[in-house]
Order: sequence, then C-alpha cells, then structure tokens
Amino acid sequence: STYGALPIYLLAAGIAMAKHVLIWLMLLLPFPYDSAPMVYIGRLMSVLASLVTVWLTAELARRLFGRAVALLTALLLAICLLSVREAHFATVDTLLVAMMALTLLLGERISGRGAWRDYMLVGVAIALAAAVKVVAVLLVAPVLVAHCVHLWGDGSVPKPHWATNLSRLVITGVVAAAVWLTLNPYALIDPASYFWNR
Repeated sequence: STYGALPIYLLAAGIAMAKHVLIWLMLLLPFPYDSAPMVYIGRLMSVLASLVTVWLTAELARRLFGRAVALLTALLLAICLLSVREAHFATVDTLLVAMMALTLLLGERISGRGAWRDYMLVGVAIALAAAVKVVAVLLVAPVLVAHCVHLWGDGSVPKPHWATNLSRLVITGVVAAAVWLTLNPYALIDPASYFWNR
C-alpha cells in the first residue's frame, strides 16, 4: 500500500474533537450543523500542516544559513502555489511534507551533536512520515548524510568506536520500524494483502 494509516487516525480524532466543540457551541447559540463535515476538518488539518511546514523549514534554514535566509524561506514557502493548493484540497501530501521537514530538522541535530536521543527522534519522525506515505522511507538517505557529516564533517577520524556508530543507525531503524508498525498494524497482521493487494 502506498498510503499509511496516520492521516485516517488524525482525521478521525479531528472529527471527534470538532463534534465536541459543536456541542458546546450549540448550547450558546443556534448552529446549523450537528456534525462537522469531514472535508472541512480535512482542509483545516491540511492548512495546519502547511503552516507547521513553513515554521519547520524556516527553522532549518535559520540553523544552516541564518535569520535572513530563514525569513526568505518562510515567505517563499508561504506563497508557494502548490502548498496552498494542496492545503485547499485536503490532501495527505501536506502532512507528508510536514513530517519530512521535521525529519530533516532533527537530522540537522545529528550532523551537529549526534546524541542518542537525536537518532531516536529521527527514527520516530521517519516512521510518522512513512505512516502517511511509504515513499518517505527515502528519508533514510539524508539521515545517512547527516550521520556521515557528524563523523567526518571536520575532516577528522570518526569520533566514537565504529560499533557505536553502527548501533546508532540500527537503533534509528528499530525505532522507525516499531513506530511504523504500531501505526500500521495491518502490515504485520496481513502483509500479503497490505503490500501486494491491488
């Protein structure tokens, strides 16, 4: 399956929250809806995901290139036609891009300090992105680049022992697989139908 289950979970949670909000609103004033239309909730969530993407991308730009580039990045992404259009149509791609931006931001921490916590958080972020669309597993590539930069970015020999370096990548993969399977249990329950059923 190309798509993961995370958008469905979030949409169901958003609809449940909206239902409770509408109940309270109906106590205060007459409201024409007794339930929130699914498409409106989806659009709102897409807009929120796009806004989060702007912030995450700007923060990554600030860390790498400074405040001026970060502000320019935020401006250009905020007015990007593709991002605005996808938010309007409530597609899952806005959530996917937000999770990808989160992964890259956390990956920047790996290139800098490379703590165990950074690798684990990156594993969670990759899993969340892949739980939107499986193609997000390609985020492993920039994480590997960040890992290499952490080890050899200053031209020196690797800092810790090679086994420690490898174990950090392994724990990233284990965390990513565990979180992804938790969010997509049918891939474990019936893998043949999940991966190959058309």
